[in-house]
Amino acid sequence: MSTAFPALAHKEWVHQYLVRQAYQYLENSIGPIPVLSRGVGMTYGNNFFPGEDYRPFNTGVPIAIGAWREDLEDVVYQYKPYRFDWEQIAVNDATTSITHFWRADSGDDDRLDLGLVNGKTYENAWMKARVLLFCELQPYVIQIPWQTRDGAVRKYGIRYTSLPELYKGNFYLEYIETANGRTFMGQQKVGDIAFADGFAQPVALQLLGRVAHLLGDMGVPAHAHNHLHPCQVGKPDKFENHVGNTYYTNNNGSDCEKYPGSNNLPVYRWTAATAAAQGSLINDIYCTSSAREKLRYLFYTQNQIADFFPSGVNDNSLEGGSQNKEPGNNNALTNQHISAVYNRFGSVSPSYISFEDIGDASFNFGIRATATLFQWFAFEAGIISDLNNNRLLTTSNDNKYLLCDGGSATDMRFTHSPPLTTPTFVTEPAGAATFAETSPGNYRLTPSFDGYNGLVVVTAKYTSYYGCETRQVALKREFWKGRPITAIQTMEEANGDNTYRELEPYTTMHLTATTVKSELQGNLQYSWTHDNFNFHLDAAGANASLGASEEYNDFVRVNVVVNNGCGPTSTDRAFATRYQSPDETCIICPGFQAGDPSSMDNLTTSETSKLKDKLHADGVSSTSLFPNPSNNGFTIVMGRKGKAVDATSLTPFYVLLDTFGRQVGSGNIPSNRTFINTGLLANGVYVLKIINSDHTEYKKVQVLH
Repeated sequence: MSTAFPALAHKEWVHQYLVRQAYQYLENSIGPIPVLSRGVGMTYGNNFFPGEDYRPFNTGVPIAIGAWREDLEDVVYQYKPYRFDWEQIAVNDATTSITHFWRADSGDDDRLDLGLVNGKTYENAWMKARVLLFCELQPYVIQIPWQTRDGAVRKYGIRYTSLPELYKGNFYLEYIETANGRTFMGQQKVGDIAFADGFAQPVALQLLGRVAHLLGDMGVPAHAHNHLHPCQVGKPDKFENHVGNTYYTNNNGSDCEKYPGSNNLPVYRWTAATAAAQGSLINDIYCTSSAREKLRYLFYTQNQIADFFPSGVNDNSLEGGSQNKEPGNNNALTNQHISAVYNRFGSVSPSYISFEDIGDASFNFGIRATATLFQWFAFEAGIISDLNNNRLLTTSNDNKYLLCDGGSATDMRFTHSPPLTTPTFVTEPAGAATFAETSPGNYRLTPSFDGYNGLVVVTAKYTSYYGCETRQVALKREFWKGRPITAIQTMEEANGDNTYRELEPYTTMHLTATTVKSELQGNLQYSWTHDNFNFHLDAAGANASLGASEEYNDFVRVNVVVNNGCGPTSTDRAFATRYQSPDETCIICPGFQAGDPSSMDNLTTSETSKLKDKLHADGVSSTSLFPNPSNNGFTIVMGRKGKAVDATSLTPFYVLLDTFGRQVGSGNIPSNRTFINTGLLANGVYVLKIINSDHTEYKKVQVLH
């Protein structure tokens, strides 16, 4: 087996710097894109770091970490194994960066030939980028080391149609590998896989950072010439080691991989501003026929700009020796970007190494090309609505998404980069608000006085032109009109667990006031009360804790008033401690299911038989329910049964139980007609237990939304 010397390209910290400058250039061109800003780690400035070796994909700044770690592990060809406990750290035929070269003059699939044992050759950077971008060149899959929720780090072999589709969660799992071996999944869809939550987006963004690394390496002349430059044998590349400051800080030609610190890197000469002085985003990629060709345009153009300059590989000397192991050339199929470089030098490749000339032409273009890569990805992944990143903003007040019925208008600005057609605006529902232009680009949304309470959506429809492409765009912005719509839920219900939790005496139940589209309603104010001081209520904002009474069979009604600036909404919900009566056999015992030994269907006592007869017999009850089945609620109509009710009779009350005997509602029945709200209950059959002064009745009620 052959072994190649390491041949790292731009230093890892230079790649992180490049992706941050590329994002800044993109933001300056079309506005902020928070997903990408976080991904490149803009808040970290010039603080560079590689991430964690044992879980390189679990990171909050995936693009920046991917740009660094493409030199550390190979997720496509595995030329350098990962550092897992069951693997040895060793070089597997070649180092990771052996795939970071491309002699584009020789074709898309030209391989790197080192003249070693058995004629072994290696894939080029554009071949590797095609695997990362589109899973081309089967049978390759992408191998991801990922730390799962249980803390274990495993390898996942995944396949997808494009990197943006992976970001959207559309991919297949080919295999799972642990220390015990590999389990093949047969292209299982990700929706069936427990680890899927939170996996696709950071993985796609880190792979995007790795593609950006490969694109950045195309800006180094030695990499466009297939010219290896192993530092360990005294042949570092002068240009890339200069911009990474390893020459001047480390002062040792055999120590080219030591990070010198971030305070004085020569690469800081080239920034988003210098790239902007060179030109705009590379929007002519959108004149090509396919996604593959769009990205090839970036790689090829960057490669051929660098190829115009000579390689700066030194032999056994930092400053002397043979600087120009291979001259540049002008053999490219030119486009406007390549021609601009050629014209600057009279189409004659320089015969000397100039850091400034190479960087001014190649590194500045690399910032622009990487920014265009990010723009393409963000649009295709649905992160931005169109390539110009047009936005619909509100500016007039703090509660900028809240409209009050008949209240003040909200002034808005439609921010756009031309050219595009004049947008038309649609408001849904149409009668909830009116929309008018006040000046070019500025609009006013005025709420109608129609009593509507709910979501209002404004859609800007327009035709956007970019490069050679025309796209129909619908840009939406949501508003809330009117008072809040709120329900009191247990914390379990608010988190998606619909299992009702009973209150035992002395226990605590945690409640929350859940408001529809609360993020649109500004500063919500909450006021909590309750009507039984045997219970204890502690409230803080939208949350409250209900401490149970010391007694069984005790009831409380909790109320919360929520105000969003348009007015208050009051909602309440009844709770009770668990029902317990020593002299009554339960019809459906809490905690048991149908078929259990203690369930209603299996009990045989005479009292239970009587209760079952009451539940199933027709015409026995003096109480009726309608409608039944119910949708959002039903009415209890109380009749008179048996002896007359005297003045000392207790107010009737009810308990609503689900099929497992769990209490899901309770309260007093203050009149002959009492409405019970079932809007928050799941579909199913429930048992209504009505406790009167002289008898207890049971009714079945079906909830069907």
